[in-house]
Amino acid sequence: AKVVTGTVIAGSFSVGQEVEVQPVGLRSRIRGLQTHGQKVQLAPPGRRTAVNLTGVAVEELERGMVLAAPGWLRPATVLDVRLHTVRYLRRPLRHNITVTFHTGSAEVEGRLLLLDRDEVPPGEAAWAQVRLAAPVAAVNGDRFVIRDPNDTLGGGRVVDTQARRHRRFHEATIGKLEAMERGSPGEVVLMAVAASEPVTLRELASGLDLAAVEVHSAVEATIESGDLLALDGQPLTEGTLLFSAAGLAALTDRMTDSLTEYHRQSPLRRGMPREELRSRLRLDSRAFDQLVALWAGRGDVKEGGGWVSHPEHEPHPDAGQQKRAGELLAALRAQPFSPPAPKDEDDLLSYLEDRGDIVWVDEGIVFASEAYREMVERVVAHLKERQTVTLAQVRDLLGTSRKYAQALLENMDQERITRRVGDERVLRGGVNR
Repeated sequence: AKVVTGTVIAGSFSVGQEVEVQPVGLRSRIRGLQTHGQKVQLAPPGRRTAVNLTGVAVEELERGMVLAAPGWLRPATVLDVRLHTVRYLRRPLRHNITVTFHTGSAEVEGRLLLLDRDEVPPGEAAWAQVRLAAPVAAVNGDRFVIRDPNDTLGGGRVVDTQARRHRRFHEATIGKLEAMERGSPGEVVLMAVAASEPVTLRELASGLDLAAVEVHSAVEATIESGDLLALDGQPLTEGTLLFSAAGLAALTDRMTDSLTEYHRQSPLRRGMPREELRSRLRLDSRAFDQLVALWAGRGDVKEGGGWVSHPEHEPHPDAGQQKRAGELLAALRAQPFSPPAPKDEDDLLSYLEDRGDIVWVDEGIVFASEAYREMVERVVAHLKERQTVTLAQVRDLLGTSRKYAQALLENMDQERITRRVGDERVLRGGVNR
């Protein structure tokens, strides 16, 4: 048996159901299902799910494959698409360029052929055909994104997954594609969001040939159907950030993969720094903060103190690391106010800091927590009695060196316990220690 994970995009899965792994066409049966670590009999759409498959070998599965009901998906290598270039594109998108094609969690190299023009300026739409180096599992209406090694170029909707090779600038071909693509305002809105997500309602309305009231109504209806998500909830405003359900599911998978890899490389750390995860996902701060809140609310992540982690991750030092942690704490406690500089073992120090055993005040300067508290209490007591304290006085008060006294005082300034006035420190107003 093999356990695979992903997000249910449409329909549902149930224990005992026969499924097909595409684009390779493997048949299997579902032995078990889990969502958020809990065994379930049914996995509904939108839920990140672990699926235990029978009769499938590990080496037969790759990232980007899709589970579906038998016969529902056909492998695709030539796809007709409606392409929207991103507004911030640095130069027009040209015909017959090499791109990386992303749909769902699949990522395949291919060539982009423009069918109705020679180039597409930033923020405009065109008919195109994508010819892939390897098959993907896709259906008509699926959202996609194309990138080059440096930038996101655009995205849109797959119109025909079983396309033939076309002549360029062929009126009958373009007419057929337009007829296939023509849909309701809701479908137009969904395609436009998927091409540039996340996008604000204001940006969406400005880029569509629809009345503002029509866009607003279509967005509300598409949210109601579950195909679109407003990150900051209702009521809708011009600044509301919109995501397609499929795009959010793919981004959630990327986020989970990033955290899993980080935990594998840094098992002692509580989580990935928020800014590092935001950078990996290529999101601005506003969208990222709202997404993390959404993921945390759904149980997809844990967050706090500037970090984000997989919900089931807990730092687990091995026997050797536990021994080294004990040795390090003993060394710090043996010289509490002048501790030895730790070796190059940042992960272990982060683990001890998260656990509350140490206070990391500066590069190369770490105090045992109880020593740090005692030092702060002595300095605060001195200040309450004499109102001011100098670096030399702190050094003598603690029987330590200038280096440690200075690091302590700078840390107390940062923690807003004290503030510097010339060469002296005073207690900040309202401090009661």
